Amino acid sequence: MQSSINIQSQGVTDFYAKLFQMKAESEARRNLPENKMRPEIEVMYDLIKGYGRVSGFSMMGAKALAYDNAKCQLQWQMGEGSRVDTVQSTYDFGFDLYKLRFIGYKGAGKSEIGTDETVEGLYVEDVRKLIEKKTGFYLDL
Repeated sequence: MQSSINIQSQGVTDFYAKLFQMKAESEARRNLPENKMRPEIEVMYDLIKGYGRVSGFSMMGAKALAYDNAKCQLQWQMGEGSRVDTVQSTYDFGFDLYKLRFIGYKGAGKSEIGTDETVEGLYVEDVRKLIEKKTGFYLDL
């Protein structure tokens, strides 16, 4: 009897995790322009999104996801409770490295930049760790 309850509760947890992920991805797709991402930006997107049951973007409560093909940049606003408000990820072709910019706002209506920190020269394996450290959100369950 006890094992059937655990299986059932695990199924409910999986259902809500999947529902949460689908909602976040749907919102992210709604905010993306119609033109296709450059392959380098897709790599950044997949790197942050991860390959688990729940997307890294949904774990952060990310919204207003946008990209710029000319600058090879991916940007999103963080969810409630984050240490920063906006994150920008840029790929440097010349050195095959990433640059992350963390922006925090202050003032009435968040009209002024409070913190603006840029970390350059990141290898691909360091990007997720730095995002977790600076935002306070885990990107994996």
